[in-house]
Amino acid sequence: MSGKWMTMKNFSPRFAKLTIRHAILFLFLIIGVSSCLNSNEKQDPEEYMEIYYFMGYIDTSRPCEKDFDPSETVDKGTVSIGKEEYQLIKNYIAGLQNVESDKNSTYSMCLQCNMYDSSKDFETRLSVGQFGPMSLGDNFVERNDTLLYLLRKNAGFYNYYHLNDLPRYCKEVERFGVPENYQDMTAYFDTSNVLYAKIRILVE
Repeated sequence: MSGKWMTMKNFSPRFAKLTIRHAILFLFLIIGVSSCLNSNEKQDPEEYMEIYYFMGYIDTSRPCEKDFDPSETVDKGTVSIGKEEYQLIKNYIAGLQNVESDKNSTYSMCLQCNMYDSSKDFETRLSVGQFGPMSLGDNFVERNDTLLYLLRKNAGFYNYYHLNDLPRYCKEVERFGVPENYQDMTAYFDTSNVLYAKIRILVE
């Protein structure tokens, strides 16, 4: 058979070695690129909180226990807190006692804290409004001002109230004082379209 097709007779061992070597190099190149792409993918940390809250005082009948759509929130990014403070928040939540309540939900001054722990496949939702008990999952639990202060402080909740109004709306501030990280943001937000802020809290 004429032509330039390569047959077993003219297929040299040297050419075979080069072909195999190129194939191996190409395989390592593919693995390396794949590893780089995977390392650059954004992955959720093992443990974190996501907090949603009203930006300022809003009198509404919207339930705080609901799932929030990204279109109705302003993403405030992430903030990191110390491991001891993070564990303190977890301990306070774990120690909350169930209470009886005739309230159906929490509304005004809503704050919702979702805690995630992928190592335990665990998620819990704490919701709190202006008055009355908090809700933890499907249960009402006692209101804990220390816990509420830690959540509101780290989430930036107080920034959407004038300094002079904080003791009026946030009773725990009378006990613990205005946080050092307080910044008056009341002149820089518009709740005509978006009512809620969202922030993720990580462990340092």
